[in-house]
Amino acid sequence: MKTFIFAAMLTGLLSLLPHSAHATGALAIGEPQNLADGFASGWSTGQESEDIANAKAYEQCRDKADAPDQIRALCKVVRTFTNQCVAIALDTEPGATGTGYAVAPSRAEAERKALDDCRATAGDRSQHCRVINGGCDGNAR
Repeated sequence: MKTFIFAAMLTGLLSLLPHSAHATGALAIGEPQNLADGFASGWSTGQESEDIANAKAYEQCRDKADAPDQIRALCKVVRTFTNQCVAIALDTEPGATGTGYAVAPSRAEAERKALDDCRATAGDRSQHCRVINGGCDGNAR
């Protein structure tokens, strides 16, 4: 009986420890109506909880030094994810009009989807879309 109680307590305590299989990520975006006004983004991966992932992504977005204050004020968490990858793509040339972001099971798929979204919003400037940032959470690659 003592062995059973000890084993149950140990199992309970071990379940409280963070595991990579339970890692969580989040994506935050500050996107205006007109991309020429600026763009801010932040993401986090490998966090212990959704709340922590959201807070870190939001903080990273709000701290984007190269984005104007009014754009950073627009930051909001748009996605949380587990064992997936995130990618952010932008029209990187002056007069930018395109932006895209995606969460997918692999880095390649997230980058493809982000680029597709960027190209769709960039119109005749689609050739300027580039993946500017991203990462993977947990077991995703």
